[in-house]
Amino acid sequence: YMGMQRIAHLNSRLLPLVFFGSLFIRQVSSVALARSQSTIARKLQATAPLSRIFYSNTAAEDSTMGFEESDSYGGNGITFTPDGATPDAVVIWLHGLGDDAYGWFSSMAELKEMGGVLANVKYILPTAPKRPITLNGGFFMTGWSDIRSLSPDSTEDSAGFEESKARVEKIIAGEVAKGIKPERIFVGGFSQGGAVALHVAARSSVQLGGAIGLSTWLPLFKEYPAVLGAAAKGIPVMMCHGTADMVVQHTWGKKSFDLLKELGFDIQFNEYEGMAHSACPKEISDVATFLKAKLAA
Repeated sequence: YMGMQRIAHLNSRLLPLVFFGSLFIRQVSSVALARSQSTIARKLQATAPLSRIFYSNTAAEDSTMGFEESDSYGGNGITFTPDGATPDAVVIWLHGLGDDAYGWFSSMAELKEMGGVLANVKYILPTAPKRPITLNGGFFMTGWSDIRSLSPDSTEDSAGFEESKARVEKIIAGEVAKGIKPERIFVGGFSQGGAVALHVAARSSVQLGGAIGLSTWLPLFKEYPAVLGAAAKGIPVMMCHGTADMVVQHTWGKKSFDLLKELGFDIQFNEYEGMAHSACPKEISDVATFLKAKLAA
């Protein structure tokens, strides 16, 4: 099965994607966006340029959005900001394994379109570098770290997670230098991207506004509490997980939630009955609710 097919809306696009070598469906907005993944590691087809043209045109047509095809700090990705206004908050959102920033563009744009405090937020969506993924036979794909096994007891790529953490922290430091208060900066992501977001938050020496992890886990969990950041426990966290997730299993996410709660985090765990390794409109709405509450505080 070669890749995924855009089936319901112009904001979906054809892009082959391998994630943990399994098949999943992901809905990211109120109009269904189905994304399927290959069961074996196969070479990604060169559809990215077409998608970049589409998304660039979409952003250009939106007079309320400034659009840049980078993470604003020398890396690949997308940054979009309110046009004609100075952002007063930042959301840094990280995609899953084998995906890129364009895969979550429509969901972040949907948050902005909800208006209110979300309309004046800068959204930064980095794209991960390509690296060999052990679980997929060493095949090169975008990833925030190597993935060696689906077992929660397997060794994890500490160096990869630290490299990705450093990249996110560079973005955070840059935004603080531009005048954004740390407590108005949020890190979030889906699956492996969510793992990086939790990794950043749990080791943070800076009081961030919050962290969001969808269908994810806390990496390198055996290192806690020794590596807990000085400001970490003050960072609100929201985790979301489908009960039918067979990739990053629901029980794995719940154990990460239990550990973070035990460590003293202000954390909530939202469950979505019957949802597989995916996102759904209710989940995106819950993300918006979380952000609005923290930004209005």
